[in-house]
Amino acid sequence: MTLTFFLVVKWSKGKERAQNAEKKWYVDKLEYDFSASVDTGFMLKQHYGFGRVYCTPSSIKEFNYYKEDSLGDHLSKHDRLRFIWKNEQGQVNFMVTSGAFASIADSVKVNSRHDKIVFYKNGKEIGESKISSSLERR
Repeated sequence: MTLTFFLVVKWSKGKERAQNAEKKWYVDKLEYDFSASVDTGFMLKQHYGFGRVYCTPSSIKEFNYYKEDSLGDHLSKHDRLRFIWKNEQGQVNFMVTSGAFASIADSVKVNSRHDKIVFYKNGKEIGESKISSSLERR
């Protein structure tokens, strides 16, 4: 019984490491590096400290939104992952896992090479989150 428990724990830790490695690969391949103005931000679960940010990129040409679709075809440990969602108005939105939350007219800098989402108010950093923690499974 103890051996079975040990093997199950070892298997689940190995699976978790493989999933985390795949998330890191996914974020590295995004090649996102853009700034945006926050249009709306709200907490979904105040107790758990995560929410969603809607923002308008300073230039829509700064990233290839459809790259996430092609990266999804190469995943083996996840069915689908997604960081950015886009609407018809040109806004993008994504989940954040930071308790320090941005409000309207703040700015956000997204850099996948450094796995960072940084929020600014009046030019001063007010919060940071990781892209890898903000990926949604679909």
